[in-house]
Amino acid sequence: TGGGSSQGTVTLTGNAPTGGATVSLASSNTTAATVPASVTVAAGTNRATFTVATRTVGASTSVTVSASYGGVGRTATLTVQPAAPPPPPPPADSLSTLTLSPTSVAGGGTSRGTVTLTSAAPSGGAVVSLTSSNAGAASVPSSVTVAAGATSASFTVTTARVSATTSVNVSASYGGATRTASLSVTASASTDTVGIQAAEYESSKRELRVEASSNNSGAVLRCYVTSTGALIGTLTNEGGGRYRAQFSVSSNPQNITVRSSLGGSASRSVTVK
Repeated sequence: TGGGSSQGTVTLTGNAPTGGATVSLASSNTTAATVPASVTVAAGTNRATFTVATRTVGASTSVTVSASYGGVGRTATLTVQPAAPPPPPPPADSLSTLTLSPTSVAGGGTSRGTVTLTSAAPSGGAVVSLTSSNAGAASVPSSVTVAAGATSASFTVTTARVSATTSVNVSASYGGATRTASLSVTASASTDTVGIQAAEYESSKRELRVEASSNNSGAVLRCYVTSTGALIGTLTNEGGGRYRAQFSVSSNPQNITVRSSLGGSASRSVTVK
C-alpha cells in the first residue's frame, strides 16, 4: 500500500571482491516508489538488501525496479496499491452493536441478544429487524423494539437440539446499518440431570409451588401432571441452574414431572399445605 515499504535483495553469482561490489539501482516511476542509487554487497558475501520506499497513489501502479552490476541487469516488479478509503460513519440514528450472551449454547437452550443504538431511540421507539441464518437451529423474533429514549433492548435466541455443533449468524438491522453476531449451537452428548427440590400445593389458594434444578443452566424446564401428561406450565430460570414457579391449578395434581428441553426429567409427589 502506498506509503509502505518493500525490501529488495540483490544476489551475485559469486562472492564480492575485496572492497565490495556496488550494484546500481533504479525505479521506473519515482513518484510511486523510490530506491537508493546503489547498494553495496560486502566483500566475501554474495547478497545485500535495500529498501523500496513507496508514496501514496490514486490507483494501482506497477513499478519496475532495476539492478545492474558487471554488465548484467535484472528487474523486479512492485505493485503499489492505493490506501483503502475509511469506512463511512454510521448514520446519526442507527444500529451500533449486536451482542449474544452466551455465544455458545447446548441445543435446546437459549441465548440473550442485545442490540444497542448509536443514540437514543426516537419518539415511538426504534424497531430493529432480526434474522437467523439457520432458524432450524436457532430462531429469533422478527424484530425487537428499543423504547423511546433508550439506547438498547434485549431478545431471546431459542435453539433446538442438534446432532452436531452448528454455527448460526444472528443479524440485526436498523437505520441503514446491519450488525451480525455468531452463535455456536452444540450437540448434547447426553441429557441433562433434573432435580425437584420442592412440590407443594396450597389448597386454600389453589396454588402449586415448584422448585427444580438442572445441571445445564440453559435448559428450559416445564412441569406436567405425571398421571395424564398435561402441561401445567414453564418454570422461571433464575440462573445458576435453579428454576422456580407458582402455578394456579384447580386441584392437587398429586404427582408432578419436570421435563427439560435437553431431555432430562424428574418426578415427585406433591405435598399438601
